[in-house]
Amino acid sequence: MDLQRNSQPHILLVYDAMRTSILGRPYIRAFVPSENYINYYNKTQEKSAVHLRPQELLQQAEVTKYGVLREVPVEIAVDAYHALNFENFVTAAPPDSFEVIQQPVIMDYVKALVDAVQDGTESLTQMLESEGKQNAKEQNQDQPLAQRVDALLSLQHVRELAQHLEGICDSLLLNTSMMREL
Repeated sequence: MDLQRNSQPHILLVYDAMRTSILGRPYIRAFVPSENYINYYNKTQEKSAVHLRPQELLQQAEVTKYGVLREVPVEIAVDAYHALNFENFVTAAPPDSFEVIQQPVIMDYVKALVDAVQDGTESLTQMLESEGKQNAKEQNQDQPLAQRVDALLSLQHVRELAQHLEGICDSLLLNTSMMREL
């Protein structure tokens, strides 16, 4: 975050090797801190906001509404020199999605993805329980849960995993129904 305050880009790049092999092209996502999170972080560094609890600062900055990270589009550009070098480079055609789904490694990947969703959900449950106990101890019964940054990031991670799992399941169902029709 110190880079962000000094006008340097603060970017998290995520490369997914499995999705790269499935899609046949690099699967890269980029995330930057949301403006609300940057405001929250700056307020935590100020001396005047020391008397406020982190949860109160999170609510004031609306981090719980807009999230900690926001995704930005990734564009991979190749200059003319490198494009010329790649002109005679033979590449394999992207794999057919039906063939990819049939591979045994996909079933292992789906199992690992289900385990990751389960582990993430259990971790998130523990975080929310501890946060609920903390709120009860401080007499803040009306405080909503998931007010800590780590809980928000964990929630976003579980959501991303679940959406990816749903996409794979939809693809499996589509391919199965198409095979049944044939």
